[in-house]
Amino acid sequence: GTLSGSVVANVVGTGVFTIPMFIARGCSRAFAGGVEAAASTGGQIMPPVMGAVAFIMADVTGIPYLTIAVAALVPALFYYGALFCAISVEAARKGIVPIPPDKRERVGRFEWLQASYLIVPITLIVVILMEGRSPAMAGLWATGSALALAFLFNGELRRNPLKLIPIAGRAGEACAQIMVAVAAVGIVIGIVNMTGVGQSFAQSIVHLARESMFGALVLMMVASLILGMGLPTVPAYLIIVIFIGPALTAFGVDILLVHLFVLYFGVLSTITPPVALGAFAAAPIARAGPTETAVMAVRLALIGFIIPFVMVYNPSLILVTESFSAVEFAWVVVRLALAIWLLTTGLSGYAGVRLSRPERIARAIAAVAALWPVLIIEIAAVAVGIGLIAIRTRALAGFIAARPSTGR
Repeated sequence: GTLSGSVVANVVGTGVFTIPMFIARGCSRAFAGGVEAAASTGGQIMPPVMGAVAFIMADVTGIPYLTIAVAALVPALFYYGALFCAISVEAARKGIVPIPPDKRERVGRFEWLQASYLIVPITLIVVILMEGRSPAMAGLWATGSALALAFLFNGELRRNPLKLIPIAGRAGEACAQIMVAVAAVGIVIGIVNMTGVGQSFAQSIVHLARESMFGALVLMMVASLILGMGLPTVPAYLIIVIFIGPALTAFGVDILLVHLFVLYFGVLSTITPPVALGAFAAAPIARAGPTETAVMAVRLALIGFIIPFVMVYNPSLILVTESFSAVEFAWVVVRLALAIWLLTTGLSGYAGVRLSRPERIARAIAAVAALWPVLIIEIAAVAVGIGLIAIRTRALAGFIAARPSTGR
């Protein structure tokens, strides 16, 4: 699903396995559906094999695919790090403990052989791209290796090779959908360039934002979410870039940051109400309400809505910018990691023990302030955030130390 750019296909394909496991461990149905929707959505912004939209981005911008993958790596790691953090805090809040070692599923030789179907092709893609070869060549070698491994380790496929025919049909259908979308958007691009409507749209955003880059970013976020609702990622990204990209460029933002900003919100539109196709696909599997699932998915993926702003104001986060600074990179990594923990615990109301409402509000404010692009505010927010964590950690340590003496 990630390769074809279909979040819905990814949700359905993996959700039938993951969602019941979450529910069986004690998570709510909406939470289980929200985790799957948020995780599947992130697959298209996670290197090394991002969605098909990343290859189109390379073609549109003229930037090598490998450069785009490197630029997307750290933000994507933070996205999934925030998701893991939210799941861990929720599990601790509900008292869900790890499965005992003697009751865990054993990964045997057969499972490792099946895993090679994915590991080897992805490794080949990365290696071939790093050698400077084309994405088409990398895809060809990956497909060939996957077929060879399937015939080598899958006896059922060797006995009945005709099973590949419907697979090839689905692959061709996915390619055709992408080609039609790109061709149709190419016509739109021509019309936009000839009429100047794209430039007018960008100028309108700049005017409405009153020459404030933050105001323009917020307007473009809203526009990206609206334009991306209900559309597959590829046409959504292309349409959004056509109309909104020039507005960001007008503020002097690097072209790669512009496209990554648009890509993030184009992808996140699949879990944003009221449309939220990814959440609507997960809801029936979880047997939860679609709106409730979408709201939970947005809460879990909240850091994904913040990361694009952090990238624009801290270009070193994408590693490949000309203005890269190791000090700036380290500083934004510290602030973003702290903000993720404060925001996650503030929203859930749990950090080892239940948090009071004032403490939850303080954590949320400190998280946002730590990412606010004013140095004195960043420093103060980091200090406050560390203080909040230290106070709660000391109180929790004291509570744990006192438990044996109370006989509890």
